[in-house]
Amino acid sequence: MTRRCLKVLTCFDKFKDSLKSRECGEAIAMAFKSYAQSSLLPSIQCVNIPLSDGGEGFLESIKQNHPNDYQLQFFPVRHPLHSKRHEIVQAPYYYKKHIHDNELNTQEHVYILEMATVCGLEQLSIEERNPFETTTYPLGLLIKHILLKHDENDNIHILLGIGGSCTNDAGIGCLSALGCINNFVFLDNDHAMDSDSNTCTDKLENSFVFYGKHLIHLSDFTIDFNALPYRYKDLTIDIACDVDNPLIGDRGATFTFSKQKGAKTQQEREMLEKGMIRFAELVRNKTGVDIADMPGAGAAGGISGGFYAILFGKVELKKGIEMIGTSCQLEQHIKDADLVFTGEGCYDDQSEGGKVVSWVAKLCEKYNKACIICCGQKKKDTVPNENCLLLDLLSRYPLEKSMKETFSCLTELTKEKLPLILGHAERLLKKE
Repeated sequence: MTRRCLKVLTCFDKFKDSLKSRECGEAIAMAFKSYAQSSLLPSIQCVNIPLSDGGEGFLESIKQNHPNDYQLQFFPVRHPLHSKRHEIVQAPYYYKKHIHDNELNTQEHVYILEMATVCGLEQLSIEERNPFETTTYPLGLLIKHILLKHDENDNIHILLGIGGSCTNDAGIGCLSALGCINNFVFLDNDHAMDSDSNTCTDKLENSFVFYGKHLIHLSDFTIDFNALPYRYKDLTIDIACDVDNPLIGDRGATFTFSKQKGAKTQQEREMLEKGMIRFAELVRNKTGVDIADMPGAGAAGGISGGFYAILFGKVELKKGIEMIGTSCQLEQHIKDADLVFTGEGCYDDQSEGGKVVSWVAKLCEKYNKACIICCGQKKKDTVPNENCLLLDLLSRYPLEKSMKETFSCLTELTKEKLPLILGHAERLLKKE
């Protein structure tokens, strides 16, 4: 590279169970610093923008990119796992009051929520994971708490990241906590109606908590259009969704994601799928909204589809990376950079389906920037476009080392590959 100052942008998603988004960028910066000490590399300016597609790290990404805008607050809710329902979870969220620059100086109350911190896989051990025994009810309690803080004429905007959930209840638990769905009728009351009325840990709870196991017995329910969320005329809930899977079918919520949530056998997944099909039918009959094949409806155990239909007109499904990228002016940062690093723990077919890597790669192609995709493991060799190079830790290190010493491995591999990386960037610049 011949420029006096090399502008390096790092914009990673997390390496799951290994590195946070911010730490990935720090590892790359350390590689450049170490390499510069032993080379003729020009001065370097590293800009680190942690990203998220709506899953784990959604809150941190917002906070890192807007350190002074939001206030961190907590609200106690019950644990999402039935056997731990007595335990309290301190659910974090961010809040800011935004004054719009218009004649009325309209006030907007903005909240950032991350489902993974309330009913996420990160709260369970691998042995505890079981979508029959988990619920989105705690998330409903958190949203209810937020709404009750405001007058019904207030302008409320909730940004909800839903990746990394441990649930498969179509969001019914959450919607019932909000009062939107009630009067459940079950096919088998002996198995379904095991009320938690004597084990509630929060004053906002009703007598019945809906778990994934109730989905397979669901026969009917009532939608209460006088429930709390419907009373707020200016309530908007933007759901940050990182997948386009429908609610049901081979690519649906259950058959695609419930295995990692603890549905170990095909029989268990088929039971959950029957419940999803029945829920989609009930929703279509009651609202006229067909979520069965709707892209994105199957995210986070179907909560995106359930919310979209039951709170129709108040909910929008958006790409999580688009929401984060817009808020941190990612496109402008890429335009200004000479070299861009991005990546995630596992690079596979889903990486190009609207996730962080594909979004960054697309912008790098638009502005002819070198895009270096770093991952722990690659399950495919093809890259999104010719601007991209792919580096994976497992091609250089054993699995155990790459998992336990991810930061040092990422730093070392990047430093080793910098001549190749810089040469790639130089060739792209010559095309301009």
